[in-house]
Amino acid sequence: MSRLRVWVIRVLLAVFCLAGLWVSYHEFRWQWHIEGDIASPYLVWKQVLRDGPGVLLEWRYAQDNWLFSLTLPDFVLLGLTGSSPWVFLHQGWLFFLLNSLLTYAILQFATSRTVAAVVAIAMLFAGPAVIGGVIYLTYPVTHNSSLVWGLACLWLYLLWLRGGRWLWLILGSIALFIGDMSDPWLAAAMVLPIVLGACVAGVLTSGFRLRFAAIAFCAFAVLALARIRLFWLLWFLPGSDFSIGGPSFWLPHLGWIATYTTLMFNVVPIRQPGFGWFPPVWLIVVDCLVIAIVGVWAIGRLLRQWRALRPEAMFIAATAVIGCGGIAAAFVISTVNANLNVGRYISNWFYFIPLAVAIAAFGLRMPRPDWLTRVAVLWCALLVIAGVAAEPHHQTSLPDDIATADTRDLIRFLDQHGLNYGYAPFWATHGAAAEWMTDGRIVIRPVSRSSSGHIVPRIAQTFPSWYESSDVPPGQKQFFYIAKPDEEICTDYAACVALATSEWGEPQRVLKWGDIPVMVWDRPTLTGLPNAAQIAEAPVLQPGVPVRFTRDGIGGALQGRGWSGVEETASWTDAREAVLKIHLPDGWSGPATLVFESSAFPSRTKRNPQTVTVLADGKVLTTWTMPPFKRQTYEVVIPAEIAEKRLIALVLQVPGATRPSDFAYVYDVRPLGVYLMSVTLRR
Repeated sequence: MSRLRVWVIRVLLAVFCLAGLWVSYHEFRWQWHIEGDIASPYLVWKQVLRDGPGVLLEWRYAQDNWLFSLTLPDFVLLGLTGSSPWVFLHQGWLFFLLNSLLTYAILQFATSRTVAAVVAIAMLFAGPAVIGGVIYLTYPVTHNSSLVWGLACLWLYLLWLRGGRWLWLILGSIALFIGDMSDPWLAAAMVLPIVLGACVAGVLTSGFRLRFAAIAFCAFAVLALARIRLFWLLWFLPGSDFSIGGPSFWLPHLGWIATYTTLMFNVVPIRQPGFGWFPPVWLIVVDCLVIAIVGVWAIGRLLRQWRALRPEAMFIAATAVIGCGGIAAAFVISTVNANLNVGRYISNWFYFIPLAVAIAAFGLRMPRPDWLTRVAVLWCALLVIAGVAAEPHHQTSLPDDIATADTRDLIRFLDQHGLNYGYAPFWATHGAAAEWMTDGRIVIRPVSRSSSGHIVPRIAQTFPSWYESSDVPPGQKQFFYIAKPDEEICTDYAACVALATSEWGEPQRVLKWGDIPVMVWDRPTLTGLPNAAQIAEAPVLQPGVPVRFTRDGIGGALQGRGWSGVEETASWTDAREAVLKIHLPDGWSGPATLVFESSAFPSRTKRNPQTVTVLADGKVLTTWTMPPFKRQTYEVVIPAEIAEKRLIALVLQVPGATRPSDFAYVYDVRPLGVYLMSVTLRR
């Protein structure tokens, strides 16, 4: 190749790289603003500044708890930038660029640098569905950050294969462990494919078998250590809740994979109006047919000519093919509620499919270009053209504000009415964004609905202390609830208002934020005790008649805050403080005895008893020491001066409430304490 040709290629690659950076940055800025998920690291950072690093153990990590792997860099970034939302949002675009750069670095081991550069640069022209809210590849806190760790591991393992330096193997395993421990999704997307890819390459190639065996062993060890949370040193991180569905899930999930494939690898220059846009059937057929032809052709070439592959190329290709098939199979058989925003579950396809195709087309050292090579080049060119054509008007301007119009309007509305502390659904309002944008001047705690129909603290991505009296600012006079429909609470405005009214009583006033009711009380809601009117609505206890906390009982109507809702046989407390509304019969005189039939969840360790303190009117009535999982009866005597009031808020304090995820690799982050079967009133 003449020097002039080399320089022309380099100049063209540089021009296309700059164009790709321009396109991806503009598309990223149009797709993302500060919202609830993105604001989570800021809220954790502020809590750590207030209470110290120990509160990290209490954060209720999401099932895909990316925050763990990002905690240290996020805190450094927030500290250096003064918690700037502008800087933090750009973290997502940086992850996208890092993954493209790592793809280039990985592909160099199997093809020429030019081919690797072309593939990596083509990725920068991804369409809005890839960068935005379908595949989420520029989102600051999602699987793209996990892929950084996974692809970095793959690159480090390749360095180990080539040079044999143990340092690369160790660093790669550390990166893989951080990614897998932080995000269990990575196990199917990267860890298992690396294990199996190393096994396949070790069997089919010679000369590197000991090194491939070391890779397979280390990756499998990472998988095991993540499942036992590094011998329980990282006990506070939950696992994942993966369940397998029947055949009724398979066909719909295959349909969704076809949709995601179309949005990820579209070759038709057609405008995509943005999130929520479903590609037409003809486009799905065209794009899936193209990817099927290219993919099957590439896999067939790899299988037929695997002897011509270098060991590194064999390892990359095997890992990529297994990774695509494995994550697709896991998605198809799962019970996940598939929709247009869960395409992130197959986001590893965006990197693995180009890797496999590029190796099949250019990694075999063919004497001259053949038809697969030409098709791969044409496919790459069409992907770039279609990516630019998807939203061309985004390339000429940038949005004005880091927050959405709704968030800015909500802040103005609350400031106008002097409201600064309240509750709202997590997804419907993204209240955490308002807190970040006002630097904590406005606080909106997220809530959800329990199975028994109560408004309760949201479990995921919260601190338990947010729902305790210590969280309420001193002298706070107004507490609001934004009654906006949300899939976690209610379906329409009327239902939202009715639910909040039944939970907390009639508000002092109801404001309107556009069409959305904002209910205001002069007393705490989730952090306070029920008033007399609310307790009076609870069923009256009759002496000697057990009230059962089951699905066919009426015990759920006695529950205030701090309960997980009724189950088949009992109800769990899911907070360090739970309230029961005790309504005694008319004319009650003298003390009252309540007999609780219950058991307890272990406290901190699997055999520790749970200590429960029972209070009423601020007075300690008794303390129970409850052995774990042992069904017994416990009594509390309410003194006459309290019992004769007839309407009593009984408080169960459970300071040792513990999450099931602390004991096993599952996703159940409820802080469980008392398992209440029934309560019986006695004279």
